[in-house]
Amino acid sequence: MRLGPLLSVPLVLALLVTGCCDAHESARCGTPAAEPIASLTIVTVTGSDSTDASIYFCIEHASTLVPECFDLDTPVDDFEQHQTDAFTVTPATPIVAGDFRAFYLQNRGGGFLGNNDWDMVSLRVEATGTSSARWDLYNEPAISCGDEQIGSGATWRPASCTL
Repeated sequence: MRLGPLLSVPLVLALLVTGCCDAHESARCGTPAAEPIASLTIVTVTGSDSTDASIYFCIEHASTLVPECFDLDTPVDDFEQHQTDAFTVTPATPIVAGDFRAFYLQNRGGGFLGNNDWDMVSLRVEATGTSSARWDLYNEPAISCGDEQIGSGATWRPASCTL
C-alpha cells in the first residue's frame, strides 16, 4: 500500500513523537482517590538495553499548560539491564482531584558515550495521598517495545488510558 505524501509525513511524525511501544492487555489504570496526591512513586523495570540518559517523569495538570517534570535519578546507577528502580517525586503542591490529567516519561539523552536508548519493560505509578493512603495510578507489567527502545528525545505515554 502506497501512502500519499500528505499522509506519510504526519504518520512518521506521530511515530517519532509517541514512540512505538504497545500497551499489553495487562495494563491497568487506577482511579485517583478523592484526596490530593502528595507524592508519586515510579517503579521501572529495564529490559536488555540499559541507559545512562536523563529520564524524566512528567505530569500534565488540567490547571496549567506547563507540565511538571522530575529527573528520575538516584545516587546509584539507574536503568541498568534487568534492574528494578523506584523513584519518589513530590509535586510542588498536592495534586487535587481532577487536576492530574496525564503523565509521560521522556528520554532527554545525555548518556555517557552516547548510551541513550532505553528498553523499559514494566512501569508502575503509585500515588500517596495527603493522609498517607496509597493506591496505584497505573500498572503495566509487560510493556512490549520489540526492537524499538525509548531513544534520545523520545516521549513514552501509556497507550491504554489518560488519568
